[in-house]
Amino acid sequence: LSKKLKTLVQEIEKLSLKLNNKVTYDLLTNGSSFQLINNIFENYKDRLNVQVSYDGKPINDIDRIIIKKNKIIPTSNLILKTVESLYKYNYNFHFKSTLNIQYLNLVPEVLKEFRELSLKYNKIFRYSV
Repeated sequence: LSKKLKTLVQEIEKLSLKLNNKVTYDLLTNGSSFQLINNIFENYKDRLNVQVSYDGKPINDIDRIIIKKNKIIPTSNLILKTVESLYKYNYNFHFKSTLNIQYLNLVPEVLKEFRELSLKYNKIFRYSV
């Protein structure tokens, strides 16, 4: 989601207008910033599919952390905040999960969370192992 991507998308859009052919975009993201996504794709969100890497709160908060000023920051709340914004602003999104075998015991808790997220957003989120 670098600044270069915004320029690239703008160039693709110019070319697609010239060719009279609308482009669709697939974005794979760790979900750390809705603002970056929105800055680049706000005008094209009807043609954007966002895949958010999210393994479930208990796994993300162990495995996917941010270290800032020697402080460990779990990522699940950050990602879920981005997901909430994606939903609020009508972006098409889904989750991509990866399960390390060492966290197999956490799957029931994660499945419960994914069910709750599915109900909250009225979407089916699959959790694949």
